[in-house]
Amino acid sequence: AVVSTQSTGHGSKFQVLSFSLKRSSLFRELPFYAEVSAYVTSNGDLIYPVPDVRDLGIQLSSAPDSSFSRHIAQMTRKASLLSGWVFSVFRDRSPGVMLTLYKALIRPLLEYCCLVWSPSSIGEIQAIENFQRCFTRRISGMEGADYWERLRKLNLMSLQKRIQRYALIHIWKTYHNLVPEST
Repeated sequence: AVVSTQSTGHGSKFQVLSFSLKRSSLFRELPFYAEVSAYVTSNGDLIYPVPDVRDLGIQLSSAPDSSFSRHIAQMTRKASLLSGWVFSVFRDRSPGVMLTLYKALIRPLLEYCCLVWSPSSIGEIQAIENFQRCFTRRISGMEGADYWERLRKLNLMSLQKRIQRYALIHIWKTYHNLVPEST
């Protein structure tokens, strides 16, 4: 079991997320599952497992595959809402204005902590890329171009390549001892 805390010293803010792969899904359906897998604190309080936890902006799930598909769906939903707001408030669809808004407001939502939740399945990668695909299609002058041509014209990289680039930079920094060690 993994205990995620929002603050120390206040028991009601603790949550337990169970990653046990040994137990079958049938075991989780039993009515006493919560009591059996509860975490007991040092003062005797019980903390019951939850299906998913949000910690530092990342949605963690206790699904057997431990994927971040819920986080990715939530993240793309937020980016879509913000994109709708951008297109409703700003009438100028020129590449300069739209790219500035995209890079300042929307892309940080899509890339926040990407080393933690890095998409692994084709569906997750497509969900993220589809968002950028739809956004770049609405920029003036990009109507007839395909996705890769739009990226080239706008001087953008695909989000998957950016995430892979972040991972390589992190590995390089770790190798050269440029990443602070956690204690």
